[in-house]
Amino acid sequence: MAPLVGTGVTHREGDHHHLQQQQQQGMEMRVQRPVFQQDDVDRAFGYGKKPRPGWWRRQGACSAARAGRLLAARVPAVAWLAGYDWRRDLPGDLVAGATVAIMHVPQGMAYALLGGVPPITGIHMAFYPVLVYALLGTSRHISVGTFAVVCLMTGTSVAAHADQYDSLEVASAVSFLVGCYMLIMAVFRLGALSNLLSDPLVSGFSAGAAFHAFTSQLKDVIGVQLPGRRGAFNVPLVFYDLALAVPRTNLSALAVSAVAMTVLSVNNEVVKPWAAKRCSLPVPIELLVVVLASLVGALTPLFEELRTIGHIPTGLQVPRLPPLELLPLVAVDALTVAVVAYVIALSLALLFAGREGYEVDANQELSALGAASLVGSLFACIPVSASPSRSSLQVAVGGRTQLASVVSCAGLLVVLLWAGPFFETLPRCVLASIILVALKPMLVQTADVVRFWRLSRLDGSLWLLTFLTVVLVDLDIGLAAGLAASVLLLFAQAATPYTCTLQPLPATNIYVDTRRYASTVQLRGIQILQFNGVLNFASQGHLKTAVRRLLPASDVTTHTLILDLGAVVRVDPAGVGALRGLQRDLVVRGVTVVLAGANARVVSALRRCCGVLDAVAMLTFPTVHDAVVYTESVALAASPLALL
Repeated sequence: MAPLVGTGVTHREGDHHHLQQQQQQGMEMRVQRPVFQQDDVDRAFGYGKKPRPGWWRRQGACSAARAGRLLAARVPAVAWLAGYDWRRDLPGDLVAGATVAIMHVPQGMAYALLGGVPPITGIHMAFYPVLVYALLGTSRHISVGTFAVVCLMTGTSVAAHADQYDSLEVASAVSFLVGCYMLIMAVFRLGALSNLLSDPLVSGFSAGAAFHAFTSQLKDVIGVQLPGRRGAFNVPLVFYDLALAVPRTNLSALAVSAVAMTVLSVNNEVVKPWAAKRCSLPVPIELLVVVLASLVGALTPLFEELRTIGHIPTGLQVPRLPPLELLPLVAVDALTVAVVAYVIALSLALLFAGREGYEVDANQELSALGAASLVGSLFACIPVSASPSRSSLQVAVGGRTQLASVVSCAGLLVVLLWAGPFFETLPRCVLASIILVALKPMLVQTADVVRFWRLSRLDGSLWLLTFLTVVLVDLDIGLAAGLAASVLLLFAQAATPYTCTLQPLPATNIYVDTRRYASTVQLRGIQILQFNGVLNFASQGHLKTAVRRLLPASDVTTHTLILDLGAVVRVDPAGVGALRGLQRDLVVRGVTVVLAGANARVVSALRRCCGVLDAVAMLTFPTVHDAVVYTESVALAASPLALL
């Protein structure tokens, strides 16, 4: 027999024909049982919490198996290395690691400029923190290192304190605090707080931050120096400065930038899609542009008038703590950076985990990213996050585990120890061009506002508020405004839950929303109101309003109100008080209130609160149909017979 599939038919004749076909095939459901009240079900089927060992006993239990699970949870690399299939996984991880290492070089140097630090810092960020995350992270596929938004936000702090401190000192102080914040959040298991950053908020913030990054690189594209702008309204002011600086444009820098952006754009829009159909390995066009520009700068005098990267030290960094007196000055900035870095990385981790069929631990991700940024701060690194482009590339070329990141670090070690001076003649305008082209996907996110507006005007408004505040005011204020608006929206939605009137479909015990279905049976003297969401102090007023609309004072025919609580997930004492208040008000009018469909958690709360408020409790039924049959079968008097 074919399974029932479909979403219904628009014509009523088609619906009746479909029902007749089901009846002819013998697809019927008949259940004969007594009418149950909730207490009957609980007594008959052994309701009660199953005994569990106490928290201290569970934490204190010690065994080799528990120690192994604890080690695997805290150092996930132990788990995936133990089950690593060297023959199947190693080739893909080697290719992915080498490919991502090639991408790290131009991207790291370019994004380091966004952070206001020397370009070689971007390579360090792709080495030290990545090794830490490879050991502690639960995602097998994300590529940790430089990320445009995080680098830009850190660059704001660097610019704010550039007069008193070295740029690397400020960046490392921000990274140190970001790591501390994340580790503290992990200790208190606050990973779920990332849910407060909704898709409209993240999209609007990312698009606004990309606009900041785009603006910050225009001066290098045209080869001019501008006064430092920071704080509120810095983007409009930068455009004003650019307009004044146009007569001073360095034509050589503009020409080199135009050529670089043309080559990169043609590769991304034409060559890459064509080559992807014929070879899984992408063309490392960014690295080729960087190498070619460095060679031209070293072998010819063409770039003499251009600003270049300058001296690049070789060797590994000596670990040292950032200046402690800087920490209070960057504490607020570091908190916003920590939130953004974590949310971006976790979003990508969940995305790839869902595609590949494994789990990601949100709190362990906090620990891993926090430890990565904390260790990176000892080597003068900017806080790290996951990069969408590198992560997608790592998966596309066959990366299966974080061993690909270790392979990438091995390749970058060559650059850190020996190859750094080769890039000293690289013009800054080339790196700026790489940034501008790489920002295109994030800038295109401005079109998301149309999609969010069509889905929900509230989501569209949240996107616009976040984006405009980020662009016109500043990054941290925009994030704070978006978060505040998200919390207000959550509260508004919780305070105005959906309610509807239910009635049965003909000849069934299926109760449906009367606003959605035309063919329903009106029960005589019985009204059924369904409440969806959380019944608490914020939403109790909405329940009372819905009841007043359903049962106006002029209604003298209704003798029973059934409240369907099947969609109520939680109720607090204020919500129980609202139910008791409705009962008292309606009893005076000869209307009895009964409850139906409440889950075990809600029933338990009702019993506890009613025991405190009053020795008398309302009738409760496990289903709406039980309540309807009971009400129709028992003659209700004008007195509150529904009270036990």
